[in-house]
Amino acid sequence: NPSSLPCGNARIMELGCGTGACSLLAASLGAKRVIASDQNPLTLELVAAAAQPQGLDAVTTRVFDMCSSEPLPSDMDFLLAADVCYNDALGRALGRRVEEAMHLGIPSYVADSVNIARNAFIDELQLRSVPFIQKTETLSFVGHAVSLDMEVERASNVALFAVGLNSQVH
Repeated sequence: NPSSLPCGNARIMELGCGTGACSLLAASLGAKRVIASDQNPLTLELVAAAAQPQGLDAVTTRVFDMCSSEPLPSDMDFLLAADVCYNDALGRALGRRVEEAMHLGIPSYVADSVNIARNAFIDELQLRSVPFIQKTETLSFVGHAVSLDMEVERASNVALFAVGLNSQVH
């Protein structure tokens, strides 16, 4: 449940923001500052364009490659990532970034519905002895397929991860 995230007055960074949905939601839930980051500047322009008419001034954008050696900002209250494990390199990089955040005292929340390189992410966390909570839920999505002019429903197994919450559950 996204509304259960502790967004009120929080400082948040989203890795691989893509459409910026998580960043925009966090800002709409009262986050003080949200850094929507991605390696693609065009994506970030679109996120900024979506935030502006909604009055979501808390959203800023930043070019950030999670596979790089550039450090995470240390002044965050938590780190977000959703559906960024599209290959093993990205899954491992996300694992390293979550560990980096943990060492900075920053909790991380990760969601993965694509399940392409989820195991690479989990393996990296385990390799680095990063304690995490994992919960998997089956969620159904209903939407309108414009090109087919019909409603479609899709069920997806979404894995949710939390790191840095003083849990030792694997």
